[in-house]
Amino acid sequence: LHKQLLSGWNEAGPCADGFEFAIGETERSLLLSGKFTAKPLLVGTNLNESALFDCFSSSLPENMSASDFRTQAASTLHVNPGSAVVDKLMAAYNAPTRYSGSWRTALIDLHTDQHFFCDP
Repeated sequence: LHKQLLSGWNEAGPCADGFEFAIGETERSLLLSGKFTAKPLLVGTNLNESALFDCFSSSLPENMSASDFRTQAASTLHVNPGSAVVDKLMAAYNAPTRYSGSWRTALIDLHTDQHFFCDP
């Protein structure tokens, strides 16, 4: 990862749990500096991780409509289905352009992003 960061790769960032950095340090700055003790590193992805739980949910019908997505996304976020927040989600998780028309798959991705997000 250190070599990848030095070569300009920046599509993803490390996520550290339970570790405190010196004031002003971030995971990225620490790795770029090389001032760390090398340890085994587990690398993976959480792509579609919520699908493991959502695929068996009776509240996510196979033929979910855009209106169903809007209602469920709003419920998850505790906002009004007609809110600007949900409008932005509809655009970001646009089933016709990003999920072969499946609003169900779009909602599963939204759930994954909600539960497994690391704030840089």
